[in-house]
Amino acid sequence: MKVLFLFVDGLGIGAKDPAVNPCCREGSGIFRVFSDDSGSHLPFDGVFTGLDASLGVEGLPQSATGQTALLTGVNAVQRIGKHLSGFPNRPLREILLEKSVLKKVREMGLRPAFLNAYRPLFFSLPEETVLRLSATTVANY
Repeated sequence: MKVLFLFVDGLGIGAKDPAVNPCCREGSGIFRVFSDDSGSHLPFDGVFTGLDASLGVEGLPQSATGQTALLTGVNAVQRIGKHLSGFPNRPLREILLEKSVLKKVREMGLRPAFLNAYRPLFFSLPEETVLRLSATTVANY
């Protein structure tokens, strides 16, 4: 079995109105599913379904807590009590390092692949710097 987990940060399900939702416009291709919250099928028998990014906590959903939740299955925003933007703090990093889906796949003896557009400088950064970057980076560590 192969699974593709595609992150497009900051893209939510919008109204079916091309005037306000570019994903609803002609030629938007695979992103057209982001204009329909009823569930949609993707190529290769993929399935798309919307989620409530607030995760039961008031406020605007943010990257650090939302990505931690998606990558670990832990409701990170409830765990720390607020939405956290940008980079994960210590509690979120601990969750990511312990429960990352990438770590779990490795523990199963499989080889997950993580693709990101890192510049060459990234590969010479010290561990303490890498662990202060994005949730996806920490989850892959």
